[in-house]
Amino acid sequence: MEEVRRHIVVGVIRSGEWQWYVTEKELWVMDYPKWAQAYVDSEFEHMAPDAEVDRFGIPVLDEETVDLFLEYVREQQINGEELTLWMEEALASGWQDLSGWEPSLLIDFDRQVLISRHPERHFFERYVPDRWIGEYCDFLEQVPEEERYWTRVRTDRPSEDGEDGETEFLVMAGEDDGGAEL
Repeated sequence: MEEVRRHIVVGVIRSGEWQWYVTEKELWVMDYPKWAQAYVDSEFEHMAPDAEVDRFGIPVLDEETVDLFLEYVREQQINGEELTLWMEEALASGWQDLSGWEPSLLIDFDRQVLISRHPERHFFERYVPDRWIGEYCDFLEQVPEEERYWTRVRTDRPSEDGEDGETEFLVMAGEDDGGAEL
């Protein structure tokens, strides 16, 4: 559960299948050479990322390198039910803001689209491979209902008379702002 504080949740579509990952955010900057060039251009060359060191020697994450990359991050793959349970545990332990548990990135390798809704200014959408579309918008409404783990978070509340508790579902979803269609 502590992982979500330091990491991001990423939805991946590959061969029509949805997968969820909780990893370090820098792993998902798709084009490291473009990202490194941005550091050089802003005179922070000494801070430029290095794909050889920082991402398993994969400079550009795209449809040609995705299999190798996903093999490296296989241990960070998680299913929606586990993410829902993590969110319920967080609520039970007193967390108030669960927005960090919602997906920050959606990467569709089939259609070559990356959509970011990451709240920090990390600009994932700027560093996509050539021929890819990178966009910053809220994509939660575009996720198929069966993949929306964050909408299945249950809170058990005692009834007003202190008897049997009732189960309430906490629905968390952003507005659709018309971003890239999935």
